[in-house]
Formats: sequence, structure tokens, C-alpha cells
Amino acid sequence: KIKAVQEERIADTTALTRSLIIKGAKEEKLTRDETIELLMLKNYNLWEAEYIYDIEVGAASSPETPMEFRQLVESYRHAVGLDFKEVPHELLKADRKRSDLRLRLSQARAKDAPEVAQLQADLEIAEAAFRNMKAGFGL
Repeated sequence: KIKAVQEERIADTTALTRSLIIKGAKEEKLTRDETIELLMLKNYNLWEAEYIYDIEVGAASSPETPMEFRQLVESYRHAVGLDFKEVPHELLKADRKRSDLRLRLSQARAKDAPEVAQLQADLEIAEAAFRNMKAGFGL
């Protein structure tokens, strides 16, 4: 009975402690590993702690590419015990390159710039490389 009363008295601080840990991570006072370790000390399992980090710290900068969104979904699936697939860093990098080329091509077209043809060719190559890489990773 005493333990239940003690837990009840500090229950409100649990969310606050988690919030402070996340704040420390966002301010880069804590590394990803340190943040996950602290969350695990708060009784989150590894997958929950990684998901919390990915959503509250990693996604704070907002996902910008389809694979960054996919990474969040896969992290959630992992955290709740569903089948999941890791999204490799190389694939995220290839997707960022593809997204950057799309943006540059769009801007070049708007300005009727001379590099439109080159950007179009670069984008086609990046798209093909991304599709092949994605298939190779089984995603």
C-alpha cells in the first residue's frame, strides 16, 4: 500500500521527466544513445525509447522525403511489435538527393534556366538509382 501511494504522488512527474529528457536531446545536450538510455531507465523498452526519440527529436525537424516518413512508420511498427523493415541510411541519402533534384528542377523550370535539361537527366538517373536501391533493400 505504501508503494502505491508513493507511485501515485510522483506519477505527475513522469511525463515531466520524459519531457525534460527530450528537451535535452533537442538542445543537443544529450546524444541519441544517451537519450534512449535515459528513457529506458524510465521503464520504456528499447523499441519504445527509439520510437519516442525518432518522433519527438528526429521528426522535430519534420520529415522531408517519402523515405523519412517511411522511417517514422517503420519505427512505430517496431515499437508496437509489428513486422518492420529498417530504412538504411544509404536509402535515406538517395531519397534526399532525389528530392533535392526535384526541387532544383522545379526552380530551374520556373526561371526557364538553361540547366533544365541537365537537371532532368540527373533526376532520371537519381530516380532509377533510388528505385533499384529500394528494391535491393526489399522496401
